[in-house]
This record gives sequence, structure tokens and C-alpha cells, in this order.
Amino acid sequence: MNSFIPWVGGKGKLLWIINKMAPERYSRFIDVFGGSGTVTMNRPTRKGCMEVYNDFNGNLTNLFCCVKNRTLALLSELGFLPLNTRDDFNVLYKFFSRGEFTDDYLQEEMNLTEVYLKPPDAEAIRAAHLRVVVDPMGGAAQGYLADLLRELGVEVHEIHAGQAPDQEDICPDPVEPWVDACEHTVIEDGACAGLVTDGDADRIGAVDERGRYIHPHQIMALVLGDLVQFRNLEGRVVVNLSCSTLVRRIAEALGCRVTVKPVGFKYIAAEMKKGGVLIGGEEAGGIGIAAHMPERDGILACLILCELMAKTDAPLGVLVDQLEDRFGKTSYGRRDLRLEAEDAETLRTLLPGVNPKSICGKVPQNVSHMDGLRLAFEDDTWLLVRPSGTEPVVRVYAEGFSVEERDELLDAGCALARGTYPL
Repeated sequence: MNSFIPWVGGKGKLLWIINKMAPERYSRFIDVFGGSGTVTMNRPTRKGCMEVYNDFNGNLTNLFCCVKNRTLALLSELGFLPLNTRDDFNVLYKFFSRGEFTDDYLQEEMNLTEVYLKPPDAEAIRAAHLRVVVDPMGGAAQGYLADLLRELGVEVHEIHAGQAPDQEDICPDPVEPWVDACEHTVIEDGACAGLVTDGDADRIGAVDERGRYIHPHQIMALVLGDLVQFRNLEGRVVVNLSCSTLVRRIAEALGCRVTVKPVGFKYIAAEMKKGGVLIGGEEAGGIGIAAHMPERDGILACLILCELMAKTDAPLGVLVDQLEDRFGKTSYGRRDLRLEAEDAETLRTLLPGVNPKSICGKVPQNVSHMDGLRLAFEDDTWLLVRPSGTEPVVRVYAEGFSVEERDELLDAGCALARGTYPL
């Protein structure tokens, strides 16, 4: 059925692509940018499918309601019968346009997508009979991630569904202490993992079968292993200055070159667009796979974790333990230090010239002023002092081989930010 409205920028010529790329089965069809309604009126009819036409222009939406529900009243209001005699033009148009476009390039693009990043192994996941807890934190993934996993045969207990992310008991940030509810639920359910996404589902956190919080760096290391060992992919690993030593060690062991960028996923995404990148990740839980798109995707990371647990027949905690047994266990931490605005600005100005000879008795082997001050030591421990660019806050990161060593470095970093550490 053709649309009754000529529409500049209409999707008529793209219908064959849209219908070809649409999934074979779905229960809801939402035309978000409805316009002339060409897509809505030219899609295959499916019994039991809910159809929604939407457009920003309220008058346009109202016109479609009148055409559908009050046809005679609309004709009476118009006072005339609309006709359009373009038969001759349409005959010529069909003749000249026939064979002008083919779907060869589209099929090539779809084949490349499947080669570069195949979907998670549905058969392996279904055969593993996984049981997980999903916590979308009242955000965009609620209902969606849980349904995806259920379709793959995973037993899912979803918490914080149907709740807004701004409710008092929810902070949509997949880090401790906001994952406490997921930690308790995993233990109560005897689940193999808890999967947590933030408000817009682009960042991920996780909980293992013992109720232990799994840091995004550990998650990134596991996802990287899956991409290389099970999918035979290769490329650079892009991290920022606050990334854990664990990710770098695993990347090097897998033969992946590591590229370090300032804090912020925008720098990682820009590097992805240059090409040759396998994966990029940040301390805040954003993980992006270049073959998928140069952006973070928490839902995809959750699916890959399930695939990894299924293929290795191991719960999440066992996989993390195996990583630490092979590459060493470290303790990672971050503190946010609020200063007076004048003090924060002074630190931001002076920090590029700061080069400590030693911190906590350790001599820096590498000093970077790329984004704040990062000191790397010979034993792979490190300290990062980074003033925020938007507020009078200094973020202090450190990684040691024990909680005590980590905290000592964090204390020194905070003292350095306050100007009380002897240089």
C-alpha cells in the first residue's frame, strides 16, 4: 500500500533494505520516525503483532488517526475527492529503475558482519542451563536483557525491573555499593553470576556465584579472552590511563598490542575508528568491541560472559580465579577527593611539572602527564592523580598487590593532591 502523503526524505526507496534486514519474528513493530507511514503500510502483516506509528509532528499523527478511524468525516471536511493521475510517469519510472539497484552490496555487508563478530553461541548457552541474576538498575535494559537471555534458555531472575533509576534505593551505577542487592540475590538463588547494567545499558558490572563484586577490568579481560580464544579475532586493545595492570598483561599474553589513551571513552572510540582495534574499555565499566561498533555496549558484554561460562562450563568466579592464578592478583582502588575550587585549579596548573623522585619508597620507572600525573613502578604497581575537568574534584587511582599496598598509594596520591606530600 502506497502512502497517501508525498514526503521529502521518505523511506520508499529503502523499503527493500528495511524489510530485508528486519527480523523474521517479532511481537512489536514501532515506527519511531513515521513520516509518511511508508514503512508501516508496506511491511508484512503479522498476526498478533502490536503496531505503533509515531512521529514528532502531532498534526501528522492526528491525520493518520482520522484516515483510519474517521474516513468519511475526513472526506466530508475536505469537501472534495482527491485524485492523482500519474500513471504514465509511474510506468516509465518502473521501467528505468528495474535492475538499477541490487542487494549484492547489502549481502556483502551482512556477510562481513557475521565474519567479524558472530552472535553469541546460542546452542552452547542453551545447553549449559545457566542461572543468572539480571539487574538493569531500573534503566534501559530492563525487560530487554532478561528476555534475550530467556530466549537463549537461561534461567533469569530480574531485579529492579519496573522501577525508575532515580528511586531512592537505586543509583544506576554498576559499582559497589550499588550492586549490593544483586550480590545478595545471587547467593539466595544459587546463580552462577549476576549481570548489572547502568541506566542506559552501555556500562557493565558483575557479581560472581559467591556474591563477590567483579570489577569491569576483570570483565574486560574475560571478554578479551573470549574474542581471541573462541572467536579467533585479533587487533589492538585500547585502554585509558586508569586501566588495571591485569588487562595489559592478558593482552600481551594473547599477542595483542596495547594502546593507552586519556580517561574517557571518547578517546577510545576515536582510536577504534582508525582501525586495527579489537576491543576498548574503561575503568567505569564501558566496554566496546570494534567489530560491533565503536561504542560501549553493556548488553553485548553480558551475552559474551554467558557464552564464556557456557563454553568453559565454569561459573564467573572460577573464571576470574583462573585469570588471577595465571596473571597475578592485584587490588585496584579509586578515591574522589573534593577540594576548594581555587586549590583544584592550582593543582591542575602545577601537576604537569610534578615529577616525584619516589612515592611510598618506590622509584617511578615511567611518569606520564597525558591526563593528570601517572606514576608506574617497576613491580607493575602504579598511581594516578587526575583532576576533574568539570568540577573541583581530584580522582586518585592506584593498584597494588595487596589492599594495604593499594591504600598506601591512595593515601600518598591524596596527600599529593592536597599539597602535603613531601617531594
